[in-house]
Amino acid sequence: MPITFDQPTNVDPTMWLPSGTLSSPPNGATVFLRWALLKPSGAQPSGQLATGCTITGLTWKYPPPWSTALTQMGYAMGDQITLTAQMFDSAFNLVATSNAITGGLLPPPVYPPANMMVPDVAAAVVIRLKRAPQVQALCGDRVSIILKSAWKMPQYAIIVSGVSGLTPDQELDRHFQRLDIRFFGPGDDFNIRQRNAMYLWRTAHMVLCPPVQLRISAAFHAAHCIVHNVRQDVPPLRLTEPGTDWPVVLVPYIASYMATPI
Repeated sequence: MPITFDQPTNVDPTMWLPSGTLSSPPNGATVFLRWALLKPSGAQPSGQLATGCTITGLTWKYPPPWSTALTQMGYAMGDQITLTAQMFDSAFNLVATSNAITGGLLPPPVYPPANMMVPDVAAAVVIRLKRAPQVQALCGDRVSIILKSAWKMPQYAIIVSGVSGLTPDQELDRHFQRLDIRFFGPGDDFNIRQRNAMYLWRTAHMVLCPPVQLRISAAFHAAHCIVHNVRQDVPPLRLTEPGTDWPVVLVPYIASYMATPI
């Protein structure tokens, strides 16, 4: 054939570098590419690229960037594309047409739903604690991820903060989040407040980490999150809430939960 189109080694058109060979080209020869698309809708746009190919001796190739040419054609993932090379003489008379190459039909990329995200395990733990009758009896609705000014502290209150975590187990779709949980208590002086904060922790701890002897599952789901378990990481730390004179009991926990929301 007077002009041939090299067969690509990849069916993905974005990976192509269109090129080929010539046989006895006329003086002043030029090579242009014809294209045709078959879209999933059935539409079949076609045309000729405005940029001519570069001829070197008896070879030709389309000048980069090839991605720009695909954009000009309107190529998208899922389209089938067919290319042919046409050789013209100096008077722009068609001399020869090459063999055709075909590719595409690649499925478009698939993404999770736009509203899907890794669950907020801190929010799940907040709901777990809020729903426990023994915690409600002490705190009311004062269980949150932030300390609220409307609470008129110091009172019984629990703050759950996500801090860091361990490397997730991708095969099991399991994440691990460290939660710093702060417990506050009421009272007329520092010591009473601290003792009440410890009392609140001792109460809430059984909700998060029920004793094995009770045969109560440590797993729960809340806030679109499946929590496998919550385990205490270190013993309670007796501190003072920054910027105040309120004693606080800080207890780090590690929550194990599924990365896929429900």
